[in-house]
Formats: sequence, C-alpha cells, structure tokens
Amino acid sequence: MFKQNDCQRVIHSNHSPSIFSALRKRWKATKSEVTLRSAINIYLNHLRASGLSSNTIYCYSHDLIRLLNEFSDMNLKSINQELLDGHIIHVSAERTYRSGSRAFQRSICTVNRIKIVYRSFFRWCVAKGFMDNDLSSDLRLSKYPSSLTVPIMPEEITRLLKVISQSADALANRDNALFSVYAFSGVRKSEALALRVSDYNPQSKTISVKSSKGRTRKFQPIPPILSGVLDNYLKMGFKNTEPSSP
Repeated sequence: MFKQNDCQRVIHSNHSPSIFSALRKRWKATKSEVTLRSAINIYLNHLRASGLSSNTIYCYSHDLIRLLNEFSDMNLKSINQELLDGHIIHVSAERTYRSGSRAFQRSICTVNRIKIVYRSFFRWCVAKGFMDNDLSSDLRLSKYPSSLTVPIMPEEITRLLKVISQSADALANRDNALFSVYAFSGVRKSEALALRVSDYNPQSKTISVKSSKGRTRKFQPIPPILSGVLDNYLKMGFKNTEPSSP
C-alpha cells in the first residue's frame, strides 16, 4: 500500500513534478478507500498514542463496535447522514439485557455518551481526510427530562415550625427564625443561610438579601407572619446561637 512517507521522499528527490503529482493522487485515492473497520483501528491507535487510559480506550471501542455491527466493513464515504440517523434511532430504542431476563431501554445518559464518541470519531475522520463531511455535526445530545419540584404545603410548614419551637434544643429559636425566612420570604436556600441579624429592619419590615448570582443586594418586604417570628427572635435574644447566625 502507498504510504504518505513516499510523498515526503519525492519532495526531496529529483523526480519530475508529474511523478510527484501521480503519487499525490494515489495517496488521495488511498484515503478515499478507507473502510470503517480500518478507520476505527487507526482512531483507537491514535487514542492510545495520545495517552488515554485503558478504560477510556475500552469504552470508545465498545461504542464504535456498534457502528461496525451496523455498517459492517463499509467504505467510510458510503455512510451518509440518513444511515447514521437511522442507527442513532435504533441505538436509542434498543433494549438491552442486564442481570436476569429483564430488558431495559438505554438511558439518555448512555445514548449521549455514544453520541459523544461518534462525534469525536467522525470529526477525526474528516480531519484526516478519510471523509469529506462531518456526519455528526448535527448530532445533538438529548435533554434530560426535568422533574417538577414538589412544593411544601402550608400544613407541613406549620408542623415543621411547631416541632422546632417545641424542641429543647439550644438553637431552636435560631432554627425557627431560619426556616421561617426560607418558608415565607421566597429567598433561595443559599441567600437565607447568608443572612445576618443586621440584614433585618424591624421598622420597615424588610430584609436585605445578597443575590446568590452576584454581588448586588436587594431589600425585600416580608409578610407579617415572618416579621413576627423575627421580632420574637430578637426579643428572645440570640446568646445561645452562633455569632454569625441570622
């Protein structure tokens, strides 16, 4: 088989330009005839030479075998976008068997990992000149379904604060104020934890909240039920609480 080194030898030789042109065409023709199996082997050797761990190499080869099983030893340039899309759909819907006899559909995380391997492989093939176009350029990762946040009900808040207030714990007064701020003000957990006694203004019934997404502060009005809890917290004193507590 013609090797790229032959072109380099011709450059430093006295051969005519026509011979060099012929060798260059032969090298390009060889590139265009690369099969999927050959490309995968060359790519995996490239990853080994790059110093990737054996576990990473195994995972890449395991996913690329799926391509080989689907398209056999097809010429790389014969694989088109339609074939790759059909393969991805099949991989996403395919059911696999784990322990026992139950079949499980591949998770979104697993399918995304396979897509990442394919994108890396096809980009490398284009960079090496084995393919003209990157078939995986439009291969998007699937989004994880977002789960709805279950809100805490008013009755649950009442029960929680009642348990805290009736506790004999030395920090019960502080905890009651902290959880009340979190429950009745609508601030984020990190913002509630960052509050200090000086951030509450009993006259205006507001709290000064430092944004968790920046350095700005905002003055937020609070409902009467929360101002009552904070006023009681100040009257009871906070000697038994930590110095930096709210």
